[in-house]
Amino acid sequence: MVEKFYKENYDPLSSTTATENKASNLKWSFDISNVQEKNGESFIFVAISRIIDEDMRRSKEKRKDRKDINKKPDYERKVLSKVRFSCPLPPEEAIVVDMQNTRTVLTSRNNSKIKKGIAIYRIDLKMNQEGEKKNYILSTVTCHYSDQISGICRFIEASSEGDSLYDFKLKRFIIVNYRGIYNFEFDDHFDFFTLNEKFEYPASIRRELDSWYADDDCMKRLLSCIYDKYFLVTQYKNNAQSLEVYDLEKMELETTAKKLENKDKFVKKYNYDTFSVSRLQLCFTRGINNIR
Repeated sequence: MVEKFYKENYDPLSSTTATENKASNLKWSFDISNVQEKNGESFIFVAISRIIDEDMRRSKEKRKDRKDINKKPDYERKVLSKVRFSCPLPPEEAIVVDMQNTRTVLTSRNNSKIKKGIAIYRIDLKMNQEGEKKNYILSTVTCHYSDQISGICRFIEASSEGDSLYDFKLKRFIIVNYRGIYNFEFDDHFDFFTLNEKFEYPASIRRELDSWYADDDCMKRLLSCIYDKYFLVTQYKNNAQSLEVYDLEKMELETTAKKLENKDKFVKKYNYDTFSVSRLQLCFTRGINNIR
């Protein structure tokens, strides 16, 4: 299906300027969902975030008491802006989504001041069946966007109660950055996305971010904690290594495991764990000939 999205002679608009190309503190995050089925309709979601350095490290200002910081939200509860693109071309021709017609809507604000942001694309698909062959045809694309937040994009999905390995339902969309985990609520038909809640990190990872990431960004560290729909945190206390597994769908602690270890052996040279999770088992390693 991908090769049908663009004509061979299609020349996309430039997305950066010479000034923007020089910015070394910008990062990008990308995520894509599985196909979602609702009332006979099919959707795929694609999320992109342009991440600024300030959203991935502690502010250079004097460190404040976190209790004072948490007294008032650091975000505004609001529905994301929305624009819709039509795809009028017949299925046998190359499909090009013409976004130039709505470019004035997306650039109504001063672009020189917009550095960060997120965009969630809802791609509407129609089933096309020819004999026994089935495929999807691109119908419309709806973009939900904001320039008020940036971070790691994640669609949190849960498999169906049956045995199907391919039936996933979208439960949450979250943005993860230095400050916390931001949740976006949506309706059953995915007509809107609203930034409505912020979840704080577990105390152990919060202390680590506050202590170690004043000068360096924490994107790699946070990525190492996210696996599928889980947020996993390891810590050491009294020569015991503990692993906390948080379910991002339910936003709650699912399980904790502990094992006696020599802290120095693991902490001095190896910073990140690698995880693998199945329905019944979990294993992780720091790449030092030891798997749990």
